Amino acid sequence: LVPRYIPANDEEGYQIMNLLDPVLRTNNPGTFMATVRAFLSIADSVGGDDPQMKTQVITRVKAPLITLVAGSSSEMMYALLRHVDSLIEMCPGSFDDEYRQFYVRYNEPTNIKYLKVAILPKLANPSNAP
Repeated sequence: LVPRYIPANDEEGYQIMNLLDPVLRTNNPGTFMATVRAFLSIADSVGGDDPQMKTQVITRVKAPLITLVAGSSSEMMYALLRHVDSLIEMCPGSFDDEYRQFYVRYNEPTNIKYLKVAILPKLANPSNAP
């Protein structure tokens, strides 16, 4: 319901984001991703065409999202990595400093390995290349 709501003004949008902020500390990936979706929807209506607002939202949710990816089951990891991939497409450069989290591990399922290999080139830039 919250992602479809259009705030009446910028102040109301910021108040909604402040109310939803504690939900970002939850261990439930579904609740977390629904909150991220609500944040991005509100950022669209509050920020307009300004990409700075989305960048701030993605920067805010990056650390908890990486933590959820690292500690989840393989099915949940795949779903969260798909969300990370879409966030990288939406805001290039936002996850560049977390590239080590996307290295392939030997005990991961094949579908996760392929997804991580697809994400890694999107994170490569001259500042994190060896």
